[in-house]
Amino acid sequence: MANLNNLLLFTLTFQLLFSLHVSSESSHTTGDASQFPKKFLELAKTPEVFDWMVRIRRKIHENPELGYQEFETSKLIRSELDIIGVKYRHPVAVTGVIGYIGTGEPPFVALRADMDALTMQEGVEWEHKSKVAGKMHACGHDGHVAMLLGAAKLLQQHRHVLQGTVVLIFQPAEEGLGGAKKMIEEGALKHVEAIFGIHFTNRVPLGKAASRPGSMLAGSAFFEAVITGKGGHAAIPQHTVDPVIAASSVVLSLQHLVSRETDPLDSKVVTVSKVNGGDAFNVIPDSVTIGGTLRAFTSFSQLEQRVKEVITNQATVHRCNASVNLRPNGKEPLPPTVNDVGLYKQFKNMVGDLLGEESFVEASPIMGGEDFSYFAEAIPGHFAFLGMQDETKSYASAHSSLYRISAIARIRHALAIATHTFFDEEGFLYVQTPIITTSDCEGAGEMFQVTTLISTTEKLERELIENPPPTEADVEAARVVVKERGEAVAELKAAKASKEAILASVAELNDAKANFAATEARSRLKPGLPKVDGKIDYSQDFFGRQAFLTVSGQLQVETYACGLSDVYTFGPTFRAENSHTSRHLAEFWMVEPELAFADLEDDMNCAEAYVKYMCKWLLEKRYDDMELMAKNFDKGCIDRLKLVASTPFGRLTYTEAIKILEEAVAKGKNFDNSVEWGIDLASEHERYLTEVVFQKPLIVYNYPKGIKAFYMRLNDDGKTVAAMDVLVPKVGELIGGSQREERIDVIMERLEEIGLPVEPYEWYLDLRRYGTAKHSGFGLGFERMVLFATGMDNIRDVIPFPRYPGRADL
Repeated sequence: MANLNNLLLFTLTFQLLFSLHVSSESSHTTGDASQFPKKFLELAKTPEVFDWMVRIRRKIHENPELGYQEFETSKLIRSELDIIGVKYRHPVAVTGVIGYIGTGEPPFVALRADMDALTMQEGVEWEHKSKVAGKMHACGHDGHVAMLLGAAKLLQQHRHVLQGTVVLIFQPAEEGLGGAKKMIEEGALKHVEAIFGIHFTNRVPLGKAASRPGSMLAGSAFFEAVITGKGGHAAIPQHTVDPVIAASSVVLSLQHLVSRETDPLDSKVVTVSKVNGGDAFNVIPDSVTIGGTLRAFTSFSQLEQRVKEVITNQATVHRCNASVNLRPNGKEPLPPTVNDVGLYKQFKNMVGDLLGEESFVEASPIMGGEDFSYFAEAIPGHFAFLGMQDETKSYASAHSSLYRISAIARIRHALAIATHTFFDEEGFLYVQTPIITTSDCEGAGEMFQVTTLISTTEKLERELIENPPPTEADVEAARVVVKERGEAVAELKAAKASKEAILASVAELNDAKANFAATEARSRLKPGLPKVDGKIDYSQDFFGRQAFLTVSGQLQVETYACGLSDVYTFGPTFRAENSHTSRHLAEFWMVEPELAFADLEDDMNCAEAYVKYMCKWLLEKRYDDMELMAKNFDKGCIDRLKLVASTPFGRLTYTEAIKILEEAVAKGKNFDNSVEWGIDLASEHERYLTEVVFQKPLIVYNYPKGIKAFYMRLNDDGKTVAAMDVLVPKVGELIGGSQREERIDVIMERLEEIGLPVEPYEWYLDLRRYGTAKHSGFGLGFERMVLFATGMDNIRDVIPFPRYPGRADL
């Protein structure tokens, strides 16, 4: 978070300068106050202030609180103000705090910071991640509070030079709840002559300040309307009054308020962002609810009135009624944020004097809103942005759950190209293995199921509700008709009727039989999943059997290895593991080569060469991106790549590794996971071996058979299998591989031991039954490799669209 720390430093300086300069000029004093800005800049860099401010920001970030619920944040602020000796007033607007530094006499100048968080789930794992599910500081308010406390600390230390009073406003509920308005109502601006506010933005380059005179941010308002008609079946719309059509017309008509009723030089926005209606495909609902927002740099009372007129009149055109609420959920209109021209000039000059003219950016008006506007409407005010734009120059949401600056996408691309290049140079063929499978490669059972039974069942249940199945009486009636039609045919034949009469009667009989068969079949339809003997009948599923998303392409790629020699696959794999750790994803990519005529030694040699090749590739092709990662995230990432690229990998058996770990425990080393022969090595064990004991990459081999998959070749000791893991610093296990079990009798015994059914693996067993050769392979978790290269801590940060429990967006 080094970049954000720098932002805290810059903004702290701005805050101090504003208060001192305005205070001193307002009182027409000279003295030596003008010499303090640059001194403050140096003071702000000291660990006493800078590190303290960072710790506060992180503490607030870990414990986010929503509007008017910032009780712990408010408590922290008051505690820090007590320590530095600043007097304050509390509570103001429920959780707000107002501090006072200086003479207690005019002029009064205010600095404002907002405190509330957002209802968002933080998407990045780091040491100070939000500890509250579904809440995070994604808009920078934690930084704003830390900066204002930092300003308070230095201002209090130099209060003797202040010719007036600085008012510190720690405001609750900025995010749509009007906290500023409530603070004004409770006297926050008493005696205050000017106020300054600042906010992070990712639309301005890092460390630069942006502002403009006059209109800075738009005012905003909201609306919600319920359009009511008369619902009914979609097949008979003539008997309904369709509110969906009326709502559609309303949405289109509202757009004309900007395009045809607004001066093109007067920017306004009317956006319908919510449309809620029925929930059935074949039912017209009784009502539709729409909602949205208005934005303008001038008064929008007239615009609100027109919105109401358009909605009600368009509803009437379509024979519907409409009720319009211009204050949904009590949301009051937010006035535009207008910067005082004099304060703007002072701000611009001060930034230029302190940091250079290039550090100031003339801002463009923004249609977003900020409740600082209430302050600036009441007294002269100035609102500015501080840049934190990503070096990649790509735009991200201002309410970002990531807050990360990186070149990960380019590094990931380079590793993918390196993968294909390495295996192509080594004579491997690229094979695309299926994503949908009927077998579990690992035998873990945590697989995503692929089925159409649920959607088919839901469709059937809706149909049975709308068109109930025939009763027993209906079936009996259809049977009677068949009997009657049969008797009629018999009578005609007995009477030697004409051929035409008999054929016509036979046709009626056939129709009756068909109707009876359909009626009888439909009467058997029942809601719920199809079952046989109490179990789900997968023979009625799309593939005629149970199917899953693959956890590995290894079994399939083995078939090509046995026919084409060396091959590899590189694609997505899936695991339905309900884990929220920094090492797990539900969807991830695997590189899985398979070597024909190869034993475990060959497998280990190939894995080592492949990892070294990727490290060298990054150092040669993407050194600039690696420098960026070293600067911002992991200072050791380049040295780690160089180490792995140039150092022979150590090799030891699993038994030897356990012995080393047991010796470490005996000497006082504490592990969270116990150490004994037979355990699956935990990440802490792997990293201890590679980072502390050997200080280089390792290959551990010959693992206990009880913790490895059925297809791994059983060693002669009967207890271990010819399996290996490549361990590297930072991530631990990077690669897992083995020599495959080619003996049909042994692999059958292993399947029985593990408890896996034989039938789904018959095709795989045939590779042994009808002739085979020794072969080996391994799998590299691609995201693990990106983690290792970049130094990132969370696997979710190194894949474009992470999938994990509770999250499958985009």
